Amino acid sequence: MLHSLQDGEVVFAVVFDVIHDELYHAMAGAGAFCNGKRIAVNRITDYRGGLVTTNQPPFITQQPSAIGMASASLAAVLPEVMAVRNFGPTSLQLAFVASGKVDAFWEFGDDGVNCLGGSLLVREAGGRATDVGGQPYGIRACSSIVAAPPPVHESLRATLAKL
Repeated sequence: MLHSLQDGEVVFAVVFDVIHDELYHAMAGAGAFCNGKRIAVNRITDYRGGLVTTNQPPFITQQPSAIGMASASLAAVLPEVMAVRNFGPTSLQLAFVASGKVDAFWEFGDDGVNCLGGSLLVREAGGRATDVGGQPYGIRACSSIVAAPPPVHESLRATLAKL
């Protein structure tokens, strides 16, 4: 994962999926791509019944509140979805949201290094990436992330915000 910042905002991101030989990239205002082809989030309207992914930030033991929130969020979301998965690197899971391979991603805890570039991919692919409170995900709001197509994002964010 590689990303570039300008004035505190992500303006370029690259994620490489070595297993599938897929190179994802996005530039602010220019769209998101996989192997040179434009990608877009999927068109579902609710996370319920969907395939969602989650992760925990690195050094989770240094973020005790993230442990409790991860547990509570999994308990709240799991009964509502088809499956909750962890497909490895956070940045790759965000690329999967951007390309429509999965319906949503969420995570509690500070993981900006791994989420900043992926959040640009999601936004440039037509999705939303915010913190649980609804603020745009970025350097100033990186203690949680919810990323998904707009209606899915809102339904999942609303569930997580109740925790």
